[in-house]
Amino acid sequence: EPGVALLAVGSFGRGDLTPGGDLDLVLLHEGRPDIGELAQKIWYPVWDRGLKLDHSVRTVDEAREVAGEDLKAVMGLLRTRLIAGDPKLAESVRTAVLADWRAAAKRRLPELARLTRERWEAHGELAFLQEGDLKDAHGGLRDVHVMEAVVATWAVPPPGPRVKAAYDRLLEIRHALHAVTGRSNDRLLLQEQDGVAAHLGLSDVYELLGTVAECARTITYA
Repeated sequence: EPGVALLAVGSFGRGDLTPGGDLDLVLLHEGRPDIGELAQKIWYPVWDRGLKLDHSVRTVDEAREVAGEDLKAVMGLLRTRLIAGDPKLAESVRTAVLADWRAAAKRRLPELARLTRERWEAHGELAFLQEGDLKDAHGGLRDVHVMEAVVATWAVPPPGPRVKAAYDRLLEIRHALHAVTGRSNDRLLLQEQDGVAAHLGLSDVYELLGTVAECARTITYA
């Protein structure tokens, strides 16, 4: 119906959701008075299924305001996917957030760079770690999300197909890790490596770690 749209953001919006990931949803509306009641009708069945849900309810202006203050929020809203509802409303928030992101690039990209360097310092270089974090280490999945956000400002060209291939392979490994462990942990711990390698059809742990290192080096170089 017009005036309301349910959007997937984050990994759900990108189509990257793994077994341990959250359903990250935004219910967008145009000042609808019964929006709280409508939201509960959507959220409660998800909770009843035992699924993890990260949710919010916003108008377009509220979404823009949050995106203007929170880097995580803006990076999610740059890659939205319409689940149901008004496609024009969904496109309006994506267009507005993207325009704001580009207009504020000179101020926001240094902040993004600082937070990225802090994350690298906290999690190390994935290519050289025996128990690396597939998402947050330097060379991990989140670095590609950062690249996509920078590309969206028109400051740099998009990365090439080798980066996309490396990203897809790391995502497969992360998916296998979640499937094998039943948890959302992104560190490839020693005790999980045999199971992950077998799940992926790899010959042994050494092939698994070699694949992780090769993908991480590709992403780090980019």
